[in-house]
Amino acid sequence: MDGVSELAYALSGLFRRAVIAVAAAALVAGAVSAPAANAAPAAPAASGPAWRVAAVLPASAAPVTLTAISASGARDAWAAGIGDTAAGLLLERWNGSVWKRFAAPAGFGGGVADYTIRSTSPTNMWTFPIIGNTTYGLHWNGRSWAKFTFRNVVIGTAAVFGPKSVWVFGSKVPTSAAYVAYYNGRAWKQWSLPVSPSSVTALSFSDIWGMGLTSKGTDIAVHWNGRAWKTLTIPTLPKFHKIPWFAYYAAATSAHDLWILDGLALNLVSGTSPPGATLLHWNGSKWSVAAKNTSWWLYGLTPDGHGGFWLTGEKSQPVGVALFNTYIAHYSGGRWSAQKPPTPHGYTSDTAGLITPIPGTHSFWALGQLSSTGNLFGAAAILRYGPS
Repeated sequence: MDGVSELAYALSGLFRRAVIAVAAAALVAGAVSAPAANAAPAAPAASGPAWRVAAVLPASAAPVTLTAISASGARDAWAAGIGDTAAGLLLERWNGSVWKRFAAPAGFGGGVADYTIRSTSPTNMWTFPIIGNTTYGLHWNGRSWAKFTFRNVVIGTAAVFGPKSVWVFGSKVPTSAAYVAYYNGRAWKQWSLPVSPSSVTALSFSDIWGMGLTSKGTDIAVHWNGRAWKTLTIPTLPKFHKIPWFAYYAAATSAHDLWILDGLALNLVSGTSPPGATLLHWNGSKWSVAAKNTSWWLYGLTPDGHGGFWLTGEKSQPVGVALFNTYIAHYSGGRWSAQKPPTPHGYTSDTAGLITPIPGTHSFWALGQLSSTGNLFGAAAILRYGPS
């Protein structure tokens, strides 16, 4: 499953660099080794697989935005977002050859946001649209919809293992207290955690990693071993020009292999966050800094299946050059590469967002947002990496 919180992207402006203010946390104990060279992503090699546009969802009367994507295999994937008809819930489904619009259930025709979708098979898809202070859990079993209601709760991400095995992670409204619940096919049971993870990697039912910020301003990771949740403190890096670092994405490949992506907090004077990214690694016994640079904003952390990660990012631009010039970035073995998202004919640019693996393949899906001089609203796009 993908390890990136869709809501984390949305709260940072959807494909825009994060501007989340984070209070400076006290320095935590634990050695952090020296980082790799401070190097920004370089241009990728010309050969090998590349990203391409798999589908375009043009807008007409209002913007079309995709905010969540998930795949269970080569012939089953789903994307969710907001359509251009009364801002209703938008669902798209991949059947192995083409993306097609999928009818949303009645009652989700306006004022909807949806940042979380998960599919484990063609007959088990869950999505969690939000209307006001209420989140709805929608389950598609291949024939019909089931609906669950979470009042005064905003769900930001989920881990799904089957129709009767679902974790949800969010916060209560208006207190912002952590909300964590598990569905066993009969009822939802709430769990008490010090944080509600904003970034989750679900490797199996007995191996789930998450990460969040406590009420005291401390970044911690949480791990589910199939029986109980355990916590792990994430080290706090020294400030960069008096600006604190904060953890905002996590990814894991095993119970003893956790990665954290740190970014710089909001500068209250300038109203934005300076470029900067640090990749922390926990190997089951100690933390180290795997890579660090102060030239890029980087978001997301999706394992590539070969020890590396896919991310999206923006590089710092000279004065007078337009910001939000986004790239798809890749990290592997201490080296970075980056490439511009593909832009189809008729559009001027493509902004890349969430990246998710396609299980059983070496391919990935990603979300994009296309700009056009001839269409005020542009279009949403679905990107693909790897073989057709």
